[in-house]
Amino acid sequence: MLPQPSRSGGHPFAGDADEDLVADAIPLCIADRHSPDGVCLHVFQQNTDTRAFYESHGFTVLGTNDGDRNMENLPDMTRRWTPKSVQ
Repeated sequence: MLPQPSRSGGHPFAGDADEDLVADAIPLCIADRHSPDGVCLHVFQQNTDTRAFYESHGFTVLGTNDGDRNMENLPDMTRRWTPKSVQ
């Protein structure tokens, strides 16, 4: 499933991406080409596969939330990817 906009500022929400990790590569390709300053997204904390995928691609954790910002009311985390050219 592709990341969906969240209620907190329009960052993509990749909470359901563990169903198909191949779909996670799409935002990475888009980010690399169209977000020269980096990209932020939200991931459900319970989705360990998704979290590991984003961590392995250089996304760092900016913060966590108890779930009040998503429709599922599940704890999530904000992750950020910054291209090497900006780091």
